[in-house]
Amino acid sequence: MAIDLTILARQITPEETVLVLGAGVSIPSGAPTGNELRDELGAHFSIDGYEVFGLADLATIVEDRTNRYSLVSFIRKRIKNLQPTGGLLSLPIFDWAGIFSTNYDDLIEKAFKRCNKSLSVFSSNHDFHGSGHTSEQNLFKFHGTIEKDVCNGSNSRLIVTSTDYDQVTDYREALYARLKDMMFSKSVLIVGQSLIDPDLRSLVDEAQRLKTTSGAPGKIYILAFTRNDDLATVFQARGLQVCFGGIDELFSALLRAAPAEQLVLSITTDVLGSSPILEPATMTVTTELTNQNGQLERMFSGRPASYADIARGWTFDREITDHLEAQHTSEVDMPISVILGVAGVGKTTAVRKALSRITSRGMECWEHKNDFAFEVDSWNKVDDELTKRKETGVLFIDEAHLFLRQINRLVEILSAKKQWSLRLIFVSSRPHWNPRLKSSELFKNSKEYELSRLSISELNGLLDLLDANKDIRKLIEDKFLGFARLQRFERLKERCDSDMFVCMKNIFAFQGIDTIILEEFASLHSDMQDIYKLVAGMQSIGTKVHRELVRRLTGLEAENVSRVLDDLEGIIEEYTVSTKDGIYGWRVRHPLIASILAKYKYSDQDELYDLFERVVVTINPAYRFEAQSIIEMCDLETGI
Repeated sequence: MAIDLTILARQITPEETVLVLGAGVSIPSGAPTGNELRDELGAHFSIDGYEVFGLADLATIVEDRTNRYSLVSFIRKRIKNLQPTGGLLSLPIFDWAGIFSTNYDDLIEKAFKRCNKSLSVFSSNHDFHGSGHTSEQNLFKFHGTIEKDVCNGSNSRLIVTSTDYDQVTDYREALYARLKDMMFSKSVLIVGQSLIDPDLRSLVDEAQRLKTTSGAPGKIYILAFTRNDDLATVFQARGLQVCFGGIDELFSALLRAAPAEQLVLSITTDVLGSSPILEPATMTVTTELTNQNGQLERMFSGRPASYADIARGWTFDREITDHLEAQHTSEVDMPISVILGVAGVGKTTAVRKALSRITSRGMECWEHKNDFAFEVDSWNKVDDELTKRKETGVLFIDEAHLFLRQINRLVEILSAKKQWSLRLIFVSSRPHWNPRLKSSELFKNSKEYELSRLSISELNGLLDLLDANKDIRKLIEDKFLGFARLQRFERLKERCDSDMFVCMKNIFAFQGIDTIILEEFASLHSDMQDIYKLVAGMQSIGTKVHRELVRRLTGLEAENVSRVLDDLEGIIEEYTVSTKDGIYGWRVRHPLIASILAKYKYSDQDELYDLFERVVVTINPAYRFEAQSIIEMCDLETGI
């Protein structure tokens, strides 16, 4: 059984541990995976069928068809501007017995430079010249370093082509000997390597052989980013400790386990340097804009736009973005924004776009990573540091309801100060935000925004984006692309009811977009899920849903109806059918959303049949409204 990250952090003593870093540690900082770099090389150098090759083989082909300088220059251009993020920024806090890496980027070097800690880098046999200080941290780079290659007259070379791999031992014999010696006396922590990676296997085999045959002290730990319990069992059977998680999670756990006096970085211009524990749990917008390349398909399959997606012009303007920028660049406006809206209306993307603009105006902006605990005291220190520097910063917390208790405490602390330097933006939805207790200081110091349907100007902005961007046009459904501009506008406005999610579904028709609705459903309380599922199911099979029918089928008490509608605001709407008869209809915010939810939640035919049976048995034909349901249920494709 894999061990927990907290346990791993307690067992690790950095001074007695050799850190071996694989490609996975650089990916959160924007570095491409092996396959991504292969695809970029293949596309840039116009290599037909490049997808069938591995990176080393494709690099060999590129070098043969062009020259080594062109190959290395492309790779340098791709990674030279990357900046370390998250866990990598915490790496210099600890004094490791040694750091070994298979990456040729310079992210580790930049992390040490950022906090003014010295680092000696060895990337080939030629770097061992006897100089340097014994107290310096040493970094050994098996595959070379981005600055040095034979194409520029260096004695060293990047290990990127198949030929390079054949020569790796000749250039780095001393590096491997150093690792072998350290394995004999130290523990080893391998991070960012796939458990199925043959290089990891050979490394583990050598370490295990040393510790088994020579009685070497220390343990071998593997931190794998991708979970594979079966392979973990294989390694654990050999006496290794396996843990699953990412580089950010690792250093967050190490920082929590470290003594307080150790958590002091050297002088740094970074505001977060005042609270190092925040680094793994926080995205710095300036760094995200520099590092990421954008993932268009991911965005239009239902994920929020990344900062890089925004920088590449793959989003359209939202009116709320202007309001947020104006509010948080004003010295007199409220320091808190609360943005509420149902799933799929673009809340996160709109805020990220506002933060991108605010960043361009010289203010530091951050986004909390929701997988980590929210550190109130640390953000209070950041506010103090901002005040000391006479600066203002903005912190964005998505899914803010998850941290509302901590948010209440932070708001109360900040509001008690003479000056409030850390401005806050919270995003949530009514079903999660409304029922929870909130500090009175939050109400007094905030502006609340509701994000729902697209305005006329936003619809036109969306259509302008589709017309102007060739990358996005490739993803548009052919049927929608066939309409004239006016027809597209009317389709989005009338048929889609200007609902952001429904508009995206009509334009792109990716099934992955459905995830937005399913995740919203999963986040609701089980009682609300039951009602949401029932209303969506009945609406999709043609039932005329109304308040009393829902009460009959669920046992919902009359005094709780208002609370349910409040908790499901924006998800389920109530409208008047007949005041005289006391009939109030209920419906999911759009028929398409009802059909999507019914498709997944009533996929079992027996459950769907049970729904029909319950509705038919419950319907009272004395009500004309309910009698119409019988007709509709017998007439629809989804009906009987």
